[in-house]
Amino acid sequence: MKTIMVDMDLCVGCKTCELQCAITRTSKNKEFIKAVLEEPAPRPRIDVQSDGDENLPIQCRQCEDMPCYYACPSGAIYVDDETNKVVIDDEKCIACWMCVMVCPFAAVNTLEEKKADKCDMCIFMDYPVCVDSCPTGALQYVESDDDAREIKVKRSQNNIVNYIKGRSK
Repeated sequence: MKTIMVDMDLCVGCKTCELQCAITRTSKNKEFIKAVLEEPAPRPRIDVQSDGDENLPIQCRQCEDMPCYYACPSGAIYVDDETNKVVIDDEKCIACWMCVMVCPFAAVNTLEEKKADKCDMCIFMDYPVCVDSCPTGALQYVESDDDAREIKVKRSQNNIVNYIKGRSK
């Protein structure tokens, strides 16, 4: 199974991934100039956070224990049979925000339409648009084997925890 990996050393915080995600995934027009004028404004499913020194793109990590899936009372969050990715069916979402509350990475967003939204790694497309648009290669779409899992765990334990702790000071 493929996953999006983040190389924080390469992320410059340009937010190109956010912009492309918003235009491609939630814009009605799919064009930058027209998307800027849309109401409600298109929202990305990835959020680049920065403390001035380090940048961290935050998107759904497709957790193995899936707290959002188990917290969803309406069954709106499900595992896609074909891709094995955790996705949201916005038709079933009742806007209870349980998924938002339990997500350990703050990767589930609330939309103005009173629906939850999160990164689904563009499973209904050929390739994740955030990865494709990243000018530095900080986002990579890789096979999630044991090595990738080891890197992911190491980063989540070291970088992400330290990053979040640093932001709360």
